[in-house]
Amino acid sequence: MESPSRYPLLQRRYVLLKCIVLFLALIRPLHACPLCEALSSTLRDDLQAASAALIGKVLACSPTEVPGVYLIRLSEEITWLKRADVSPREIRLQSLTEIPRGTQILVLGFDANCEREEAVQPSDSRRDSLQGRGGIVKEWIWVPPVVITVQTAKYLLSMPSPDAPEEERLLFFFEHLGSSEPLVSDDAYNECARASLETVQSRFFLEHVDLAEVIAKLRDIETPDKYKSFYWMLLAEKGSVEHRSLFDELAGPWLKVGQTDSDQTETRLIEYPPWIPAAIATFVRLGGESAIQEVEATVFKNPQVDMPLVFSAVSAFRALGNELKPVERNRLARSFEILLEQPRVADLIIADLARWEHWTVISKLRKLFLDVDPETTFVRTPIITFMRSCPLPEAAEELDRMRAEDPKAYRRSVTLLPTIDHAAAPK
Repeated sequence: MESPSRYPLLQRRYVLLKCIVLFLALIRPLHACPLCEALSSTLRDDLQAASAALIGKVLACSPTEVPGVYLIRLSEEITWLKRADVSPREIRLQSLTEIPRGTQILVLGFDANCEREEAVQPSDSRRDSLQGRGGIVKEWIWVPPVVITVQTAKYLLSMPSPDAPEEERLLFFFEHLGSSEPLVSDDAYNECARASLETVQSRFFLEHVDLAEVIAKLRDIETPDKYKSFYWMLLAEKGSVEHRSLFDELAGPWLKVGQTDSDQTETRLIEYPPWIPAAIATFVRLGGESAIQEVEATVFKNPQVDMPLVFSAVSAFRALGNELKPVERNRLARSFEILLEQPRVADLIIADLARWEHWTVISKLRKLFLDVDPETTFVRTPIITFMRSCPLPEAAEELDRMRAEDPKAYRRSVTLLPTIDHAAAPK
């Protein structure tokens, strides 16, 4: 095997490209749709982070001295997405796969020096070549190209500008959510998942959403599961109580699968679809109190239910209480109270009860604190954190007792959240 030290330029560029990838991950904003998980950075993020971006065609692809690495030259026929002062003939791309001549590609470039003065003192000949240029060394790092289709190129060229109204931007991406090109549909989904709740609920956008199409997409087995969370959220905005039956049709079978026998001892490995939390939230939004009671009976009151279903229901109720807010928090908190009777999952919701200032559970938390066994002592730390957050005098009294009974749990609470002591001193 060849030593990497023989190719210092390639090695340097590889390190720089790794830094660029990490940078793109760090600048990725959090998505706003509370139950839609964005999959990655968007093409818009990549274009904004790059110093140059273009759509071009491969003129030549030749192997290099490094096995498995190819050098690509571009034809003069390019379309700038983000213009830079560089000629296509000056662009040298490296690829780990051979790309046929004439193939259309997306190319991103980064100004490695960012117009800085050269860090090291140049040689005499190098210094002479820099005269008249202010001592600036312009070096480009080109990311390995991405092969794109005509459809993807059209998508990139028609993408709304950053200055366009958010509602219009969202509509553009929503219309491309059903694209047959995975790169386009995945990017469109990421944009939809990160759109603000206010934008999703805007009158302009919802007027362009066809309810029948949303229902069809939810029923269609060809619709990727990762997209269905967004469609469930749209159903909640566009649907009515009569559409709650769709939950029984599509999510009901998964809830039945999640019911385990009381004498079952082995762990079941069932992969539930990622849209279950959004489906539960939509079910509650459309069905109201009766839907809440059904979730309570099926999930929260059933100690034998699979843990992933508990997580899904908790995530749904949390989003309902924090972002969506169609139901009063006090009602959702009463549903969470049910889980305090199950030490294995109680820690999931204690912080939510404190966030929602549902202070009526002090006695239940005290009982839970005392009833833990060696396998559930972890629940004591969030209980202590709850007591530290509560402003009632009885919480301060309980906190003193708990600190004496389990000083380690108290120290863990303070270590995790050192600045939330709000409990009132006992009188």
